[in-house]
Amino acid sequence: MFFRCVNKIEQKLQSLIRYKPAQFNLPGGIASFTFDDFPKSAINGAKILENYKSRGTFYVAFGLGETENHMGRMYNSDDVKSLHGAGHEIGCHTYSHLDCSQASVETLWAEVSKNDVAHRAVIGDAKMTNFAFPFGASSFASRRALRDRFVCCRSVRAGINSGAGDLTYLRSVRLYHRLFDDQQMRRLIDRSKSLGAWIIFYTHDVSTNPSAFGCKPEELEAIVAYASATMPVVTVREAAAHFDVRAC
Repeated sequence: MFFRCVNKIEQKLQSLIRYKPAQFNLPGGIASFTFDDFPKSAINGAKILENYKSRGTFYVAFGLGETENHMGRMYNSDDVKSLHGAGHEIGCHTYSHLDCSQASVETLWAEVSKNDVAHRAVIGDAKMTNFAFPFGASSFASRRALRDRFVCCRSVRAGINSGAGDLTYLRSVRLYHRLFDDQQMRRLIDRSKSLGAWIIFYTHDVSTNPSAFGCKPEELEAIVAYASATMPVVTVREAAAHFDVRAC
């Protein structure tokens, strides 16, 4: 009980500490669409983005490949190759979908290294340069440990990235069917444009009968269409190029 309370307090304080400070001042704003875990149906999201001449970032935990869970069937190696070949970004999500807020730095590094090995076995020498925290769970220690390995680390802390912020704790906007509000999403995109902010959407599966953590294709397309008509829609890697930082 004590440790759970400490963890909750730490999660609330995360945004106060900056390990890789950045100024989000991007005239006209930019948007990114990201997919966590990589359910096979997320390929529907890739096709939608491609229809608007855009690409997305898929955060892959290679230990989940060819399994099945509440989000349906997960990806296989050919799916990863296909996305990479089409210009989508493959990002790191640890190997086993690790809760980084509870793990030691040594365990976290082992997970990242194992995911790197699995990634190279599928893609070759291409490197994963961006990270998303599984469950959105981070800690001060995990952010500090990953700041030099990855250009950006995405959280699930709600909001857009504007003004002063931190690249190890990027804010994001969930795109879930059970919470879908078209007008609210449009307002956030408009606000990002006026503030010169980076808005990052995230979801998981994209299907006609989505899980609690996914959305329907028509919902995703509505937001991609609006965003792409309003500002550049780019991968996290492409967005990170606006900042003077490099991954090791």
